[in-house]
Amino acid sequence: LVASINTYADPSGEGYKIGLLHHMPEVKDKIRVIPTDYDNDFWYINEAIDRKGILALAYVYNIETYNLKGFDLITQCAVKMPEYSFTFAGFSPEMVVYYQSKLPSNVQLISFVNNQEARALYQRNKIFVLPSLTEGLPNTLCESMLCGCLPIVSDVSVMPKIVHELGYVLKRKDKQDLKNLLEKASQSNPDIEKMRNRIVTLYPIGQRFSNFQTLIEY
Repeated sequence: LVASINTYADPSGEGYKIGLLHHMPEVKDKIRVIPTDYDNDFWYINEAIDRKGILALAYVYNIETYNLKGFDLITQCAVKMPEYSFTFAGFSPEMVVYYQSKLPSNVQLISFVNNQEARALYQRNKIFVLPSLTEGLPNTLCESMLCGCLPIVSDVSVMPKIVHELGYVLKRKDKQDLKNLLEKASQSNPDIEKMRNRIVTLYPIGQRFSNFQTLIEY
């Protein structure tokens, strides 16, 4: 969000500058980055559930956000992967109506979910996929990893750093590349505790409050 180059969303592959400093370079010395944090007691792995399926969860309220969050690309893969089960969640009621007849039969479409419902989705799906064109620090990605999901993300913003070597990074917006990663992830046996511990280490609960407190005192 401060400054980076987005090559994933640029068809030319050259990339373009994004972030605050691209528009307001004069504020460089005034920026303090304060990451969010996550309640790892609430977001947890349910060992009793047999995990299967592919989940994509994002707030989708119009066609633009559907494409922005990469659902168009995931849908193209779902069409070519009829033997796999996909769940799309977080759609507004209007978008559920709009897309219900447009999606393949192996996609379950769910409207808005609360935290408890989101946790249940993370806990029963094996893979969480977020091939967004742009992102900040995506809460859904971190929540899903705390619940033991194997992540597949686009090469955008901080997402590759969050995933590290524990998941998969889609380097370009390409349906065949994503399909390959989905198939590879489905056949893998990930260390779900390592994925959870990655988020616990990066974004421990209480970090946000203490950082704000330090900033105010400063």
